[in-house]
Amino acid sequence: MVQTRQARTAVGFVLIFLSSLAPTAARCDTNPDATPSAQDAIVAALETKVSLEFKETPLQQIANDIAKAHKINVVLDVKSLAEAGIAPDTALGVRIAGVTLRSALNLLLNSVDLTYVIRNEVLLITTTDRASADLTTKSYNVADLVKRGEDADDENCDMDVLEDLLATTIAPSTWDEVGGPGSISAYGNCLVISQTREVHRHIDNLFAALRTLKNAPDRAIDKPAWAIDPAELAAEKQIDAALAKKTEIIVEKMPLGDFADMLRSEEHLSVQLDTKALGDAGVSSNGTNVSLSVHDITLDAALALVLQPLDLTTIVRDETLWITTTDAASSHLQVAIYPVRDLIDKPDEQDGTSRSILMNTIVTTVARHTWDEVGGPGAITAFAPQSCLVIRQTQETHAKIGRCLADLRKARSELNQDR
Repeated sequence: MVQTRQARTAVGFVLIFLSSLAPTAARCDTNPDATPSAQDAIVAALETKVSLEFKETPLQQIANDIAKAHKINVVLDVKSLAEAGIAPDTALGVRIAGVTLRSALNLLLNSVDLTYVIRNEVLLITTTDRASADLTTKSYNVADLVKRGEDADDENCDMDVLEDLLATTIAPSTWDEVGGPGSISAYGNCLVISQTREVHRHIDNLFAALRTLKNAPDRAIDKPAWAIDPAELAAEKQIDAALAKKTEIIVEKMPLGDFADMLRSEEHLSVQLDTKALGDAGVSSNGTNVSLSVHDITLDAALALVLQPLDLTTIVRDETLWITTTDAASSHLQVAIYPVRDLIDKPDEQDGTSRSILMNTIVTTVARHTWDEVGGPGAITAFAPQSCLVIRQTQETHAKIGRCLADLRKARSELNQDR
């Protein structure tokens, strides 16, 4: 639900700056389809803040306008699009401001199951199916992340732990051991990984979060590090601050689309309707009305009152507040690393019994039906070198986990004071 994300602010945000925190994470891009200069220009453009407004504009025209504005080549994968029944003159629309071009493209293309890849020195707009087969091999130096044992066996064991961590928390259905295209192999202190552009981005974020946690001061021991893009994480913090403010909302049978427009103009929020998920659920921007009359409550609570009767909720995605269905929200998972050394009785034990007890406590008391061991999407993995738990879950469940760990720390503190 919307209001659960506020608890996330309480447990803290740790901004992840990839350029400054990963000096030892050497990577080697072996994709022959893009020269470094062309790829660097496209990557830089994708991280540029933009404002886009297209209303029923042909896809080809959108590609041309973006190419001109950012001085990069943007090309349609005409063959793949045709196989998916999408023509160059397919009309799309988006209105967004203050987000990266990467997020804006995701917002624009999501409704028709399109995405983009960098190939042959261009930004290629293609189908999600075609992009899932577009793999790049990169090498990651992870010597600083694995525990340095006295012999090679100890070090290899920790490399195995890091491999398992990636396979269970980052796009788990895409690895070769479960029939996917991605692969991972250890070579000395490096991991050589073949994956899609999007999965590599999530891997970058996970390694950066682990480094953030490793370098965090002792006073931040109760704050998780989030494996999320810096721009996305900053946007979530801003949106949570806006949701925490008191507001007054008086609407009577207002179309959902107009309600979203009102939030943009009066609450100064970047809001998007998840038209695809809403359409699948029979909810439309013009045909579905909302009503509410409240004052002096948080915007967070007001949105919950408006959306819950329609089985709708909100998530933060692509630097915006999305109004979507509860089913769609349950598939939007994020990875966070929780330091738990202070909650483990024997953090240095070899068999991991104390860590297992804590993990079992979480999966049996927090959203117990959402974990992978019972068929859900969530996953929890211990990463012993840093005495932390790496958890893949929804935004709502992460907030519950944060509260659970905070309560455990409070209870242990009170017990120690009584002794």
